[in-house]
Amino acid sequence: MSHINNEQWEELLDLFEEDFIELVTNFVKDSQKRIEIIKKSHQEGDNSNGLEEAHALKGASANLGAETLSKHCFTMQSICQANMIQHAFNVVEDIENEFAKVEEEINKRLAKLANNQEDNDNKTKNNPLDNIQIVMINTTLPANIGSTARAMHTMGLSNLTLVSPKLPIDDTSIAHAGGGLEVLNNAQEVTTLQEAIADSQLIFACSSRSRHMPRPVINPIQSAKIIADFFTENNSKNNNAKISILFGREDRGLTNEELATADYHIQIDANPNYPVLNVASAVQVVASFIYSYFSQLNTNNKELENDKSLIHTIRQEWDEPAINQQQQEQLTAKMIELMQNLELADNNDLRLLPQRLSRLSSRLQLDIKEYQLIMAVLGKLQKKLL
Repeated sequence: MSHINNEQWEELLDLFEEDFIELVTNFVKDSQKRIEIIKKSHQEGDNSNGLEEAHALKGASANLGAETLSKHCFTMQSICQANMIQHAFNVVEDIENEFAKVEEEINKRLAKLANNQEDNDNKTKNNPLDNIQIVMINTTLPANIGSTARAMHTMGLSNLTLVSPKLPIDDTSIAHAGGGLEVLNNAQEVTTLQEAIADSQLIFACSSRSRHMPRPVINPIQSAKIIADFFTENNSKNNNAKISILFGREDRGLTNEELATADYHIQIDANPNYPVLNVASAVQVVASFIYSYFSQLNTNNKELENDKSLIHTIRQEWDEPAINQQQQEQLTAKMIELMQNLELADNNDLRLLPQRLSRLSSRLQLDIKEYQLIMAVLGKLQKKLL
């Protein structure tokens, strides 16, 4: 049974909007005081005070839609008018009991309002594009910073971080930013790349050149898919995941050390005779594929949190050959053996452990050197346990 008229509650909510919670909170506080005065008036036989407080509580309850409470207060009001408050014990008790039920219902309704507001806030906060950071390293021309801000804004990105730009943001930055002034104004400046990516969980580096220790090389379309998969996996765990995409200097791009911080290298398909893009143009291209991919997901009504696809590394050119199936099985067996010795696995009940370890190995796509390194570590650990 509801102790508050729902239609009246909703009308007040629409009328007072952001002031509604304060209104209801004040009603509860004032009502508690009025009931205490009514109880005291009953004990002292004070019909005048009892009448005043019962009348005020009746009106406030009626306004809120607490109809039963209002009726009890009307009864008390009539008793006080007849100067018979000393005989109103049952009515005082009715008012007190009904108010307790009204207060309980108010608390539940306010909690529901708070949850709804939190859900709405989370929907706004959980826009995946808000968790993507564009990092520009040692940019020479301030105009390129402005153009990047404009490109980001056009594609729904808002987080720009500048690592030791050669020159500060100036009028040329503002002129080239266009509608992306908010992105430009909110840009963060740090002194090192490590500061910029310290809280990032997945890092991409945009580069047109292969390096000594390569990472998986992907195109912008593949990067968008990986980003979507990554957000799906992390959002299902209520983890506020953050992704960074690195862009280098206008004249020489990213250094080997900077590229080594990335999990993936993005290469934009371009004319092989001149595969060079202005840094802001590169940001525009990569951002456009990301925006397009997420827009398509929304258009198709695909909820990212229900997508259980795994992130797959795409092997291309590596400095060492990949391990074969036999070596993968040996690695899985070695890991199971170690886990059994550590009492982390039961030899008679491995369940899906071999399959999971095999899948993990497949996703890592180890090369020979990496395989030998891990096997050596596992072997050493085994000896320590004996």
